[in-house]
This record gives sequence, C-alpha cells and structure tokens, in this order.
Amino acid sequence: MLKLPESYNRPSLAFRRKLLRVFVVASALSACETVTEIDLPQERPQLVVNAIFNADSSVNVNLTESKPVSDPGHRFKPVEDARIELFENDLSLGMLVDLGTGNYRSLRGVGTGAGSRCRIQVTASGFETAGSEERIPVKPDLSSFSVEPNDENSNTFYKSYKATLVLNDPVAENFYFLRIWLLGPGNSRTPVNFKLNNNLGQIAPPFQYAAQMVIFTDKAINSRPTTLDIDIIQTPGPVNGTYRISIEVGSTPQNYYDYQVSVRKQMDADPVFSPGDNPVSNNIRNGLGIFAPYTSAEVSFDVIR
Repeated sequence: MLKLPESYNRPSLAFRRKLLRVFVVASALSACETVTEIDLPQERPQLVVNAIFNADSSVNVNLTESKPVSDPGHRFKPVEDARIELFENDLSLGMLVDLGTGNYRSLRGVGTGAGSRCRIQVTASGFETAGSEERIPVKPDLSSFSVEPNDENSNTFYKSYKATLVLNDPVAENFYFLRIWLLGPGNSRTPVNFKLNNNLGQIAPPFQYAAQMVIFTDKAINSRPTTLDIDIIQTPGPVNGTYRISIEVGSTPQNYYDYQVSVRKQMDADPVFSPGDNPVSNNIRNGLGIFAPYTSAEVSFDVIR
C-alpha cells in the first residue's frame, strides 16, 4: 500500500465535489460531439479583365471568368462575344474587336496626353457590367545617355555593356519599370538580361527573370535627376548583322505597381497559407484584374554581331 507523505494535505470535500461536477460536464460535452457538414454557397463568377498597355498603341484585353477558390486549376474560361468599349475623357474611342478565346484589341490607342482619363467598360451576358478608369501617366524624361563595351564580362557567347542614362523625375509621385530589348529583323523584340546597380528599392515582377524587368518608385529619387547605372548582358545570335539594343523606361499608375507587388507576394508566399492571405491587387469595378495604361521612353544603340 502506497503511503502518502505527512506533508500531503487531503483535498477538502467541497473541492472534491466541484472536481466531480467538472468531470461530469466534460464527459457530457464529449459524448454530445457531432460533425456537421455545411454546403457553402457557390460564388457567382465575375469578369476578369487584364489590360496592361502602352497608351499610344492598340489596347489588348484578355477577358476570362473567375473561379471559386476551391478550384485548384490554373485554367480560366475565356469570355467571348463581350462588348468592350474604350473611352478617353468620356469620349468613346469605339468598341474593341473580338479576336476569339477571350482576347480583344482596340483599333487605336488612347494617346499620350498626361493626366487624361482612360476608361474601359465591359459588358457580357451573365455578368455584371465591369469597368475601370486610370489617368495616363507622364512620359519619362530621359537624357545624357552613354554606353560602352564591358570586355571584362564578355566572351564568345555573351557581350556585355555598361550604360548610363539620366531619369529626370518630376515633382509628383511616380512609379516606373525598366526593361531592355534586343531589336531584330521584322521589329522583333527579345528581352535582354541586365542589372540595375542603383539602390531604388526595385523589385522584379513574377513570370520574368529577375534581370529582365524591374519596377520601382521615385521615393529614393526625391524629384531630382538621377543617373541609372545599368549592366547589360546581350546574347549573340547565330547570324551576323547589325542589331540594336533598346533601354525602355516606363511610367505606370500606382495600381499597376501595387498589382506587381501583390502578385510577387503571392508567388513567394508560404504554401501553407492560401492565396487569400496575399490577395492580388485589383482595380476593376464589379470584377477582377488590372487595367493599366503606361507611357514609355527608349534610348538605343547598335550592336554588331
């Protein structure tokens, strides 16, 4: 028989009765446990409008319908036979042409008038009318462009260059992207790898190599001329000839910058969390997606290959 130490104090009768009541209640609760399945209401599909375009060029729109979050697939159903109308300062620029499989194109651009209101309206059977409006951003002001070969980082397969150009940032808040292209025959444009050596808080959007496109704000520039220091790596083609490399600096609305940042966060998110923990930025009324006109300026130089 186990003998308790003399220092042991036997619980009082009231305490033992209270403990018994707690045990009885806990047993009753566990015995009454049930599993209830709840059918969540099916979400009504929304129009998904994606249009990122140079303001002085044709506007291309990809139109699909949204899917419930329970659907893990990456294919979205295209919406055809929609009516998509483009406006500039409330003046209609006409209906976009239906190219099929959810792709539409305007017959003209909206122009490059900085501050002009660019608006889109999308109507499709079975959906709420969707739309968005953005102001055309100021075209970047570039100056003092220079480039020289970087022989230390060149070899038989790659040619490198060091380029500098001055971005004259205006007083208002601005959002930028930087891309570099190899311009070939037939106006072909191939992305070129590069490194922006300035510390501008830049990030690289997803679905692009980090060195093929970066976006940044003007917070580090503070409305003053800033020299962009760029290392360019160009891959020679299999044929000889003269080609050009073009450095493109674009100005975008804040919604486009927020969209790229939010997509990056979602792509980099811990897989334990759902996409809802990092929602993609959206500027479509009664729908989802992004509508973003941009303006851009380019400088270029010849490359002998």
